[in-house]
Amino acid sequence: MAKLEKLYKLSLAEVELMKASESDPNLWARYWLQKEGQDRPFQFDYNFTEEGKWQVDAIMAKQEGVLAICGISAGKTLAVGLGACFHATITQEFEFYNIGKDLDQARIMYDLILKYAKNTRLEKLISGSPSSPHPKINFNFYVGNILFSSVMHFYSAGELSDASNLFSQRGDWFNIEEAWRFDDLSTLIMRLTTRGTGATASGRPFMGRLSIISNPLDNPQLWALFDNAKADPEHWAVFLIDSEQNLNNTPEQIATQLRNIPEEERGFYLTGKRPEGRGSYFSRTVVEACESESLAAQLREGIAAGVPGFHGESHPAMGYWHYRFPRDPMHTYIITTDPGTGAAPSRNAPVIMVHDVTNAPKVNVVSALWWGNGGGSIMPWVNHLLEFMKIYQPVFVGVDSTSTQKYSAELFNVQYVTGNNYSVERINGLDFSGSGKYSYLVSARLAISANLWFWPITATGIGSQFKSYDPILDNSKSAKIPQDLVATLAMGCYVSRALYPSLEEEDAAKSTGSVQRLPYSSRGSVARSTNRAKNTR
Repeated sequence: MAKLEKLYKLSLAEVELMKASESDPNLWARYWLQKEGQDRPFQFDYNFTEEGKWQVDAIMAKQEGVLAICGISAGKTLAVGLGACFHATITQEFEFYNIGKDLDQARIMYDLILKYAKNTRLEKLISGSPSSPHPKINFNFYVGNILFSSVMHFYSAGELSDASNLFSQRGDWFNIEEAWRFDDLSTLIMRLTTRGTGATASGRPFMGRLSIISNPLDNPQLWALFDNAKADPEHWAVFLIDSEQNLNNTPEQIATQLRNIPEEERGFYLTGKRPEGRGSYFSRTVVEACESESLAAQLREGIAAGVPGFHGESHPAMGYWHYRFPRDPMHTYIITTDPGTGAAPSRNAPVIMVHDVTNAPKVNVVSALWWGNGGGSIMPWVNHLLEFMKIYQPVFVGVDSTSTQKYSAELFNVQYVTGNNYSVERINGLDFSGSGKYSYLVSARLAISANLWFWPITATGIGSQFKSYDPILDNSKSAKIPQDLVATLAMGCYVSRALYPSLEEEDAAKSTGSVQRLPYSSRGSVARSTNRAKNTR
């Protein structure tokens, strides 16, 4: 690589080529990636089927988000790496970050770039490529008398917590490598979206691009993002590419890569099709049956029309994290909630759910959700819960009182509820731990498997957490996978079933004398309105 004291200076013809290449990365690649002694330089989308050509579109995307889910050997890592080199050599002070689950994953792109740059003109523009403390590629060369500098960084996820590294930096383009490997992908995406704002030292606004590339493996958060991004073409360029669309791969090469992959999983690696989900506790099939298209349409249309009572806020990594349907005065509502001081989608984020139980046990609807940001304080949760209680006038309010939240209900009652004329005289503590936890989870499993609960499909965080829920990981102190939406809805399932058992359960309870009761107090009857709600699935 070029030494700092002998930096390359572009010729006038090369300067003109760089300008002409701004709208054509293949014009750039034909010149800068021509290897000595080879007739054909690297070209993006070379020897792909027409429908499979995606690399140029991804590199030149106008959207700030790019999502490419590809079968093996679809060229995703190389396309992003060399595409970033293209931008880094035509854009002054360009900064690129590639982030892998571990350093070995992150440096695959680093090694590929150096391999393809070796013995090409591009190699002359690289002033250094140190491999520690993290791999980095520096571009330094002269355009006339002006020093042109850009840099590409390659980080592991473990380095993200170091404030002196990624999260104290800003840049033009952030790429998440093999996104399916990240258990808490949504949190990583939320953090990275803040890193592309602002401007360089010279005042040029950052590109603000976030790209996510992955094999189509089982990660509910990845597929929730895919659904949200596909529905938002203004802000996301989405690609789903099969291995067979890259004709550069021979059958023998594909067979070699598949040799160590279980036969039942090979289709996912090749075709880019969506896996069925781990289903360690809630299977993907039963969860998807509860994700309602019609509720999503009602919410979307109500918000767009400005109908009072409808509200919605969303993010591609989370779906609708805050939504509300209007309260129907003839309907019956309960609220379950999990306090928190963190920020969604991370663990310890506050959650409040309002459940319409008018037609329980047969139909239960999550009519409102706030999965918010505590900002290190409990007060945002307090304020939203009080607001929801005023709006929906629930007959029951239950708060998770596990561990450090043990006295949440008592404190909340003393300071905010008692004597303030709410629809309930107090809220109740629900202990989501020990044997109580499994009572809630079993209630949720029975209710969701029986297709008794519904929520808008656009509230993708709910389905994502249920599809990836694992009780073992939930018990692990080291696990950082968010489970708060599962806990809050599971408590709702338990309370609804206790308040409104099926006729068979009610008869059985009467015959044995084991009527299940909950410690609640309501201003008025808990009995549902006779004006039955329609099934809005």
